[in-house]
Amino acid sequence: MSSAQLATPVRTATTRLATGASRHPPAVVVSAGRMQKTVKVRMINQTWNKKLRKYFTAQTTALVHDPTSAVRAGDIIQMASSRHSKHVRHIVANIVSPFGESLDQRAGKVLSPEERLQIRDEKRQKKVERRASRGVESAVQEAVQRGWHVPSELLAAAQEARAVDGRQSSPREHTTSVKTSEDAGKGGKTVARGLEKGRQNEAGLEDAVVGKVAEDVSRLRLEEESGRKVDNA
Repeated sequence: MSSAQLATPVRTATTRLATGASRHPPAVVVSAGRMQKTVKVRMINQTWNKKLRKYFTAQTTALVHDPTSAVRAGDIIQMASSRHSKHVRHIVANIVSPFGESLDQRAGKVLSPEERLQIRDEKRQKKVERRASRGVESAVQEAVQRGWHVPSELLAAAQEARAVDGRQSSPREHTTSVKTSEDAGKGGKTVARGLEKGRQNEAGLEDAVVGKVAEDVSRLRLEEESGRKVDNA
């Protein structure tokens, strides 16, 4: 089996990266330098008032990832969607209007979309190669598909495991069915006892109904006979 046959389509986090203009409105940096590579910004947007049934201006805050620490408090920035943690889901895409020192005097520079994509690819490659070195089959498949380094012994072992799995698919299904029947037999006694008790209850209820009907029939016959005697008298 060749490496091309082993590879299967996989999803990667780098397939969705904003390269054009962001749909988020410009934001003002209200706090910078207090968190590592993260700043807090304030945005102006609209909120709907259900009682008055109209939109009003509202201010919201958000945490934005700043990988190069290029942003200062007071800057007006443009954001792009990019999840980095549970509460940080944006990244600095551009500094629209700097506050204080100019951009040339700052040590950090805002990353371009291509640079962000390259950094994310490098991180993904290191992670996949680590998982592939531990023998994770999905990581081996992704590494082969994207042309990353995979140890030859792991690639051969993955191909052999897939071939063995294909040959032993039928016996595994048989073993699974036998095991399932055994597991069903363990609880079958309880189910059988419940069914037997239900049948006994149904039989007792049927006997009670039949006895009640017979009693009603005999009572009606006695009433008819007593009525005939009174009429003859």
